[in-house]
Amino acid sequence: MPSSLGSSSPAAVLQEALENSSRLIDRHLQEDRCFPDLSELLNIPSHNMPSLSGVSDMDYPLQGPGLISVPSLPELSAIRRVPLPPELVEQFGHMQCNCMMGVFPEISRAWLTIDNDIFMWNYEDGSDVAYFDGLSETILSVGLVKPKPGIFQPHIHFLLVLATPVDVVILGLSFPKAHTGECLNDSMSGAMQLLPDPLYSIPTDNTYLLAITSTDVGRVFMAGKDGCLYEIAYQAEAGWFSQRCRKINHSKSSLSFLIPSLLQFSFSEDDPVVQIAVDNSRNILYTRSEKGVLQVYDLGADGQGMSRVAAMSQSSIVSAAGNIARTIDRSVFKPIVQIAVIDRPESSDCQLLAVTHAGVRLYFSTIPFAPPNAKHISARPCLLALVHVRLPPGFSASSTLQKPAKVHKALYSKGVLLMAASEAEDSDVLWCINHDSFPFKKPLMEAQVRDVIYFNFFVQCRFMNVCFLLLCVNMWLTHLDSLGMFPPTVSTPYIPATPMSMSGAVSSGPEVIFSGKHNGISIYFTRILGSVSVTVKYRRLKYITITMLNHNSLDLLSFSSPANLQQRLLGFMRPDGSSSQQVQQELQRKYHTEAQAYEKASLQAMQQLVHRSYQTLALWKLLCDHQFSLIVSEMPKEFQDQIKAVSFKDVVVSGRELSGALVTALINVYIKDSACVDTVSAHLRDICPLLYSSDDSICSKANELLQGSRQIQNKLEKERTLKESLRLYQQISHHTDLPLVCSQYRQVRFYEGVVELCLTAADKKDPQKLGLHFYRNGEPEEDSSGLQAFQERLSCYKCITDTMQELVNQSKAAPQSPSVPKQPGPPVMTSDPNMLSNEDAAAHFEQMLGLAQRSQDELFHIALYNWLIQADLTDKLLEVNSPYLEDHLMHMIKQDQSKVRNMDLLWRYYEKNRSFGKAAHVLARLADMHSTEISLNLLCNAAVILQVVRIQVQIQETLRRQYSQHPSVQGAITQLDSELMDITKLYGEFADHFRLSECKLAIIHCANLSNQFERMQTSVINIHELSISLILSASYIVVSSRFHCIIITIIIILSVLLLFVLLLSIWRDPCWQRLKKPLHLVECIHVLLSGYVNDPSRVPTYDRRRFTNACLDNICGYLVELQSLSPNAALQDIIRNFKCLQAKLEKLH
Repeated sequence: MPSSLGSSSPAAVLQEALENSSRLIDRHLQEDRCFPDLSELLNIPSHNMPSLSGVSDMDYPLQGPGLISVPSLPELSAIRRVPLPPELVEQFGHMQCNCMMGVFPEISRAWLTIDNDIFMWNYEDGSDVAYFDGLSETILSVGLVKPKPGIFQPHIHFLLVLATPVDVVILGLSFPKAHTGECLNDSMSGAMQLLPDPLYSIPTDNTYLLAITSTDVGRVFMAGKDGCLYEIAYQAEAGWFSQRCRKINHSKSSLSFLIPSLLQFSFSEDDPVVQIAVDNSRNILYTRSEKGVLQVYDLGADGQGMSRVAAMSQSSIVSAAGNIARTIDRSVFKPIVQIAVIDRPESSDCQLLAVTHAGVRLYFSTIPFAPPNAKHISARPCLLALVHVRLPPGFSASSTLQKPAKVHKALYSKGVLLMAASEAEDSDVLWCINHDSFPFKKPLMEAQVRDVIYFNFFVQCRFMNVCFLLLCVNMWLTHLDSLGMFPPTVSTPYIPATPMSMSGAVSSGPEVIFSGKHNGISIYFTRILGSVSVTVKYRRLKYITITMLNHNSLDLLSFSSPANLQQRLLGFMRPDGSSSQQVQQELQRKYHTEAQAYEKASLQAMQQLVHRSYQTLALWKLLCDHQFSLIVSEMPKEFQDQIKAVSFKDVVVSGRELSGALVTALINVYIKDSACVDTVSAHLRDICPLLYSSDDSICSKANELLQGSRQIQNKLEKERTLKESLRLYQQISHHTDLPLVCSQYRQVRFYEGVVELCLTAADKKDPQKLGLHFYRNGEPEEDSSGLQAFQERLSCYKCITDTMQELVNQSKAAPQSPSVPKQPGPPVMTSDPNMLSNEDAAAHFEQMLGLAQRSQDELFHIALYNWLIQADLTDKLLEVNSPYLEDHLMHMIKQDQSKVRNMDLLWRYYEKNRSFGKAAHVLARLADMHSTEISLNLLCNAAVILQVVRIQVQIQETLRRQYSQHPSVQGAITQLDSELMDITKLYGEFADHFRLSECKLAIIHCANLSNQFERMQTSVINIHELSISLILSASYIVVSSRFHCIIITIIIILSVLLLFVLLLSIWRDPCWQRLKKPLHLVECIHVLLSGYVNDPSRVPTYDRRRFTNACLDNICGYLVELQSLSPNAALQDIIRNFKCLQAKLEKLH
């Protein structure tokens, strides 16, 4: 038993069911294509080894002793009788010379000539009578021709050729319904117009033309009573050496049309050509003369050539047939009364059939038989050889049937032979011989069947195939019910017992063998599809034509009718249906329920395939009515390439995207023509609802509004139209092509629509918010549904961020500068006139960012933040007022703690939101980090920020220490404690306002203003607390060429500590090099420190420890600096003295 489909999605289940059904159809198609060639059925080994059949009892197995008697229900029966229109019956009373009648199946018309008048009517119901009475001579022959393309106006669909003894007249036939968009085949049952004015008229030169026929490419051939084959060559306009219409004699010189027939003399009696047969599948023409001469003409591979290949006289044919059937009287082999072509699909070896007056069939070949592996190769005719003789019923030794006699007309088509034999002067016998009762049987067996034994000759699936074929003809339904043609042996699937294997192991379950009705349905549907071909042909890479061979489309329509399809396909599967006791017992088998369910599922899948097939054909028919080439030109390039090699199966089973692209292209054609799409949309919903759903209809209307907004000048009306299109798109946003729609919204500057549509689509694609749950849980790999929802949401958000990125790029684009024109004349637009200016792009970006911030979609905010970071728009990110930003930044840091950029963003976010404590905490973590991401630029910025923070702390401590009692200072202290300030504000509002000279000096130093630094340093020296000023001045004089030592004579009232700090900073100043005493200050420092070591009381006790540590730290630095200099005796002494001093200070420590 086949396994179940599992928990796949409904769409996947349906697709798998369609593919299974298509594989079943392919298998049946392959089986049908294995039908043996006619030469195999007739046992013809080679073209020069002819064979004989019809003399054995098994050639016609339903007759003779010991076999079944002649059936009472023939395979050929009258369905209905349609009498001649009454107005035509009256015309027979006026007949004087001649009367002929025939049918034109191509247009569903019968025709009747009475003398020089011709009448035509619909033979289905006797309606739509048309006539032409513009001739003065008796009509001798009539022919219907499909015109050559490109010569006549489109309303002329066929040509009617009438031959009289005097001239040949060509008339035009038109079917008005074909102009209203209906397919030509469907419009044949409607009114027909016979154009009153002849298109062409040429003289016959006193030659009676007895038969007229044409080829599929529009060539017209006529059989002359003088034994010649003529052609009517016609063209749109006359040339220098050719007329618009002329008669060509192919049996004589190619210039014979220039010589009147009165001047042509013949020394042999005429043998009139009475029949012409054209093989359009091979482009071969055959003629039969009154005396039984057969001739073969090669029309060339393209059907435009003409050359006589071979001929065979009646005596030669009779002699060859007599040599094949030596025991048969040779009189049955002549005369030949009809010839018929055998199309290529029926046989690749036999090309021509001739029927004699005794019903004998003579099979001819025009090419040597090809080997089996080369049957598909097309070869041109080169001979005419009799390869088989098929005798009619009655020639076997045990036959008691009367043999056919006096056959005067015959019709052959696809293995079916109809013969009209004259039983009496006023009555005929119609013979029907075919092998449909024995398909796939060798040798060829032919018979007629009666109802009571009919089913014994079919396997169940073949029988059910015939039943369903009859079911689709409504007039047969009652007849079949009354006959009771549904035997109970095919009511349920057959489940055979499972045999033991050789090793004794039992298989997992029995194999399901579908019932006969299931296989009959599938075979019937297979043969319908086998007659449907959809081909796209490119001509000159410019024109596209569609060929749809759907002559059984009516069967398909009735088979797929929603009203009865379920009953026809699935009604047989009902277990409570009528059945015999044997069937009821069969239902109780172990696996019957499962098998029945599986077969029902298979039938339901086939039902879907039927619906898809019919609706696909209906769609393609509609496309053909709307200039298919124009529609294809509207499709994307990849679909244009795909449609060149597409098969009907691919379109039906897996061509949903291609069908959707075709529908979209059709709608776009309407929109480009400013036509309303409501009508065509409703029509599409009616004929192909599976391919064009209600969502597609809404999408078409929204697209119409969107495209129509481009033409609207009124701003309010345009906005209203765009919002209406957005409303419609939001209804189907989960099925909308978001990138395409968003790009169109961008073109019309409707950025609000981009944001709203994408957010709506994200919510509809993930209504349960599985994507957010997936994100919050750390994106686990095992959560496949969450991952899918997460990715679908991100794809929706990407349309928004892509649009914003486009606006950012445009806002930063450099404006195009004017250039000298390359040629005189009006200015040439070198850029898109609809391109946004930088200002407009920036404004639209701000609009989109504002719309995005209003969203409550947390996952969208996260996607937006990530894009802003990637786009280097962190300033815009920090301006976002959202409850999700802090959590996302924290999440980013947790995901990768080494990301310095994330921490930098976090502290800046805290600073922006006045959370200075949190900002300081993040900065502290950032300062402790060791990462390759910390660039020199980032370090410089951090150093500057840190220096500013220190200045702010210095100002706060100075104010608190010196002016804490002043009321106005308390507010300043509080303000300094509440926010981080820039250096300008610190200087103007605090350092300068409260006259904090040392702080101003620090600020000026931080700003790298050397001139101001010198002036400020001078002012600091003159203030009261000179000791503090000197300390600070010395600490901010860096070893740099920007600052210069200031030589000022002062009274030394400082402590050793202050003077030491001063000398610490300036001992390597370049001025000492100029004085040639580079180590003078170092020696002074050593002397001062030695004095401190000898008398530590010079420094207060509370500050002694700190001062000692500072001395030790600086001595280490001095030693390093001194040891890096060029060595000499004085330098070595200084180094030794400092090492001794270092040891003494360590003891004090």
